[in-house]
Amino acid sequence: MEKYRSIAYMLVHHLRRNEEIERVGMNRKDVVNWYLEQIENEIPNEQALEQQRDLVQRVITNLIVRV
Repeated sequence: MEKYRSIAYMLVHHLRRNEEIERVGMNRKDVVNWYLEQIENEIPNEQALEQQRDLVQRVITNLIVRV
């Protein structure tokens, strides 16, 4: 649950900041790539990368459903 909150907070903060600066939203792919770049030092291999990609996509889906 803490991991979910951490990811959700990072995503929401980034999206809000981006929207204030750019005045436009971001697509899902850009958000996922941004998140993976932020944690790239924590990803030891390709399998872990795919697990993180799946996790962040599920968090995004959950955030969208809750809105």
